[in-house]
Amino acid sequence: MEQGGGYRPKTEPYTYLWVVMSGMYGKLVVLLMLAFCLTEVLDNDVIPMHFQGIFLMYLYVGSILAIMCIYVTVIVDNCPSVSASKENLTKGDPEVGSITSFGTLKRAHISRSKTSRTSFYLRVGALVFGLGTLIFNGLEIAMHSTMNVECVEDIVFAHPILQALFTFLQMHFLFVNSEVIVEKFGQVARFGFMHLVATNIAIWIRMVVWESANDWIKVNYEDKPLDEVPIYAGHVLRLYTCFQNNSLGKLWTNAQPYLFPFLVEYSLIAASVTFIMWTNVGKEKLKKLGQLGKKSLDDSATLDKRTRKGYWKVDCRSASKGLFLGLLCIVGGIVILIIFFVMKDEPNFKERMFWISNGTQMIILSLSIISTIIGFIQIRKLSVSSSKPLNLDRLLLSITIFGAYLFAIFGMIVGAINYSDNQSKATFATHALLLIQVSLQGMLVAEASRRTCASRYQMLTKPGRQVITFLLFANITLWILDTFMTHTNISQIFQLDFFGVLAWGIISRISLPLMILYRFHSAVILVEIWKNTYRTKAD
Repeated sequence: MEQGGGYRPKTEPYTYLWVVMSGMYGKLVVLLMLAFCLTEVLDNDVIPMHFQGIFLMYLYVGSILAIMCIYVTVIVDNCPSVSASKENLTKGDPEVGSITSFGTLKRAHISRSKTSRTSFYLRVGALVFGLGTLIFNGLEIAMHSTMNVECVEDIVFAHPILQALFTFLQMHFLFVNSEVIVEKFGQVARFGFMHLVATNIAIWIRMVVWESANDWIKVNYEDKPLDEVPIYAGHVLRLYTCFQNNSLGKLWTNAQPYLFPFLVEYSLIAASVTFIMWTNVGKEKLKKLGQLGKKSLDDSATLDKRTRKGYWKVDCRSASKGLFLGLLCIVGGIVILIIFFVMKDEPNFKERMFWISNGTQMIILSLSIISTIIGFIQIRKLSVSSSKPLNLDRLLLSITIFGAYLFAIFGMIVGAINYSDNQSKATFATHALLLIQVSLQGMLVAEASRRTCASRYQMLTKPGRQVITFLLFANITLWILDTFMTHTNISQIFQLDFFGVLAWGIISRISLPLMILYRFHSAVILVEIWKNTYRTKAD
């Protein structure tokens, strides 16, 4: 069939059918994990890990094979005897280098001008969170290897090993090859990327359901005689008794609340990056089909011409006030965190720690709100740019801001129930400020991402840069506090009493990691704005 009077290029058969099928596959995998987890924590005779054990093996092994297969395509594409000649591979890309070298997927599949960009700082974040996940896996492997003989039958020793291997391979893949658009092996690549997306989401769902149910079981059945404990609850309690039989087990269980956010943040970043890669598989072929125009392809790449080396420069002018105020904010947050870790086990200090924790957050959030309002006034002095945020940034912001809203709304509800109590008032105020700050910051970031310094006056004064600098450090401080302090019972005592262990366990394990990732990702975007929006022409 002709298109526009010309010859229609040859494409894969049923191109869009493969896109739909791979999307359906990912949804099915996620729903199966949710169904298996709920089945095993409900009051029935199903032994925990009965379904999950097999399904997790499938997810981990499938993900490892998917990553390895993508890497094999690199070797195939770099082998002259199997693929095209060296001249064809290097044509149009002078940075490819030697054909015998083991390059990245950029070299094998597509030129750099068409890659779907991801922030370097976001990839570094994925690396850091991945290391936290590997520490979690390493402690679990060490704990399992030192368990008593009678406890070994109740665990699947292969799970943490496979998860560690999958995490390590995916870390390297995301850090080195996250900007690639795969054009070859379209059907396989689509299902491979979607399997990675589904695996990362499934791991998060499992952690939310499994850990929340286990907390509820321990609270309700830990002190009861075995004759009064249901079968499923007894199995969970036996596992935790085994975990507590050695020092490594106690270390692993005590470290879980601090490592859990790292695992979730890593899974969400990995799922988002691989989802963007899934949407870009075979994009050139989809473009040729006439369903995607040139503008859509250019939008996904979002290559801002201002970032060309040798033409623009970045300096630190108009940032000193925001820098020192931000550093003061970080120092205060670290001091509060040290006090918290030293005094958290003191029974008489819990009420004072509540006020210190909430007071610190209210001060930082209030300063951030005031700064954001000032930023709106100053940002309008900048020129409007044609650049657009990256698809990955928009996706992560949409997902993570949902968690911040969820955490803030439920906190406001709890604080409003007993408004006559001073601590309830503080709880309501903290979460109300959180809701306002997140909303205002989201609007400021959206506007600042589309602004630039065009005139000489703008290049000299850099309006709004002090605000961007302070918000960067404020978000880093809040990320540190939320990661190590907000998830504790001291900060969530009213939520636990009102909603209960099970309900609030699920709500907090969904919302808090998303809010923590929102803080980190906001810091990444603010760094990009600080660099790109305020770039000036080199002399």
